[in-house]
This record gives sequence, C-alpha cells and structure tokens, in this order.
Amino acid sequence: MTEILEFNEEQQQFHYNSVVNNVPTDQENRRGWQTLIVCKNMKEASAFADFLQVQHLSKGFSKFNELEKTINNLTNFLPFINENN
Repeated sequence: MTEILEFNEEQQQFHYNSVVNNVPTDQENRRGWQTLIVCKNMKEASAFADFLQVQHLSKGFSKFNELEKTINNLTNFLPFINENN
C-alpha cells in the first residue's frame, strides 16, 4: 500500500498517510502537515523518516525545506547506487 510521508514543522513530527484506491486516508497538506514524499510502502516511508530523524531532527529544530532538500538529494542519488550494484 502506498504511503505519503508528511512532516509538521511546528510539531517536528512525521505522519504516515496511507493511500487506499488512489485516495489518501487524510487530505494532504492540512493542519500543518506537508507532503515530503510518496513512498511505495510503509517500510520505505519508515526508512526515509528514520534517516531524516538522524540527519536533522536529532540535532534540533528542522525546517520543512531542509528535509525536502535531503529527500530530493536521496531520491536523485539512490537510482545511481542501484545501477552500479
């Protein structure tokens, strides 16, 4: 099942928003939540959230755009790694 990984900058927390029949369980980008990435499943969404937790949140207050930049860098880099393995 597809998962949308969302982040709330004010709360400094992640939210997993499941997609069922191509419709998110919760409306995206509401009540302070902002979409970071759409993942193929919960395992992938959790991996991104865990990475962001270590890279950013554990070091203090993080802004959405910092996390979004990291996600974009990772998603651009990961296909390169997979091609060379």
